[in-house]
Amino acid sequence: MEIFDSGNTDRSSLEEIFENVFKFLREEAIERTGCTLAELTQAQSYSKSIGSCSKQTNGTDCGVFTCVNMFCEVFGLSKMLMSQDISDHCRKKIGLSILRNNIC
Repeated sequence: MEIFDSGNTDRSSLEEIFENVFKFLREEAIERTGCTLAELTQAQSYSKSIGSCSKQTNGTDCGVFTCVNMFCEVFGLSKMLMSQDISDHCRKKIGLSILRNNIC
């Protein structure tokens, strides 16, 4: 699992996020597959990392940065293309994409 943090969250908070996500995934897997926790733990292998991505300089553009960083991840573009300077433009582009029902 890789976390992309555009908000400069402290490391201990990121560790807590990892643990909460893994707990949720384990519980879902147990519920959906009927496996026991022991069976799931034996079969489970995962790694966690913090990926590099562009950082916001305010506390209000996390949604825009998340969308743009993930767009770049999916299409193999540099996540360092995003900057606070173009966040308004990106917000408008994302809104239009949603209204038009397309992502490109």
